[in-house]
Amino acid sequence: MNMSMDFQISAAQFNETRQEITKLVLSQQKTLRSMHIVLGVFSLIFASVMVTRILYDGWRAAKLKVLLRPRKLEWLRSIHTAEVFPLALAVGVTVQMVIMIAVQSGNLDRFFEHNCRGVVQIVLPTILLVGFVNLIFGIETTIRAFKGSIARGKWTVTGCTLAILGCLLVTWIPTIVWPGNNLCFGELIWIPFRYRRVLLPLLAVLLAGYIVLGSLITLKLRYDSNFDADERVSASRMVWYLTFAFVEHAFIVPFFIQAYMMNFDEKFTSSRVAEIVLFSSGIFIAFIHLFLRVNVTRMIIKPVGVPWKQNKKAVRLRLFGPSDLEMTISKPVGGAKDRAYAMQDYYSNRPEKSSYDFSFNSPDTTRRPSDPEATYTPQLPTILVNRESKHAGVNPLR
Repeated sequence: MNMSMDFQISAAQFNETRQEITKLVLSQQKTLRSMHIVLGVFSLIFASVMVTRILYDGWRAAKLKVLLRPRKLEWLRSIHTAEVFPLALAVGVTVQMVIMIAVQSGNLDRFFEHNCRGVVQIVLPTILLVGFVNLIFGIETTIRAFKGSIARGKWTVTGCTLAILGCLLVTWIPTIVWPGNNLCFGELIWIPFRYRRVLLPLLAVLLAGYIVLGSLITLKLRYDSNFDADERVSASRMVWYLTFAFVEHAFIVPFFIQAYMMNFDEKFTSSRVAEIVLFSSGIFIAFIHLFLRVNVTRMIIKPVGVPWKQNKKAVRLRLFGPSDLEMTISKPVGGAKDRAYAMQDYYSNRPEKSSYDFSFNSPDTTRRPSDPEATYTPQLPTILVNRESKHAGVNPLR
């Protein structure tokens, strides 16, 4: 009798201890997941601000245009070519964050996801959404660069969007072909754990694609001096975004490598790093966009062997300030280059004070106090010879 009572007391104490341990572990998991949600909310806010600002710049540019027949969605067509990809990337981040925040919020008070079979169909494509945006637009930019830096066509962005949707569809198919159990761990990165053999090759393809595309665009920019000025800005930005995309996905790959090998450390460090990177990607992308926006001419990839005249004060990098592309919103695109040629024409046709003027250097085309800071102009070789001396047969070297 006493032994049975002691056994019941011991069992009750064991259950009570087990419940306390479960509550403690769940509390730690809840804190960690709450931190991920907070990071996701900040990423969502920054990405939304990024979208709003780009659309606002397009609306301003459309208002400055004088059209005989106003067209619908002119504000969307007026977005600068260098802002098209950041807009698509910000929209992708916004969609990704909304889905990830919703999924993670549903598992705050429980260890496991009880509808894993349905949730994984959304989570698996969502994890790779931003990666596909980088890859597809990177391919598009590379193709245009090797065709002679041609501008985007009317249906180019639509085609890229359909290609991204196609990639997401390919990623979604394995969740239908090989359905899993309805019970899985509630952490976002663990939900598609069953499909690690699918995710690992896809991530490897993305990383290899970023390296190849970034290298090709960089080589084209460095060794092609006939690049259009606006397309050079757009392609240079693409290189920086691809660089960040490579770093971002490089932090996610170790988790799926360990998942494939079934060899995790005690603290599951790789899963925590992967989730932090996923939920905070919008913050870093918005920061990169802000940095490139105010440092256009500083971060541009310039051609080798071509002199570029730049204000010495413009060498310093900025974190805040007006956009260097503002000149293309308030004035015709390529204003700095057009101004240089206008100055050359002025110097070529003005009456000369001396009998001759012989110069291999370009006229002073540095920025005026009213010009946007950090505008660059190519050095234009000119030979200014007095026409009267030339017609009179006077040797200018005498």
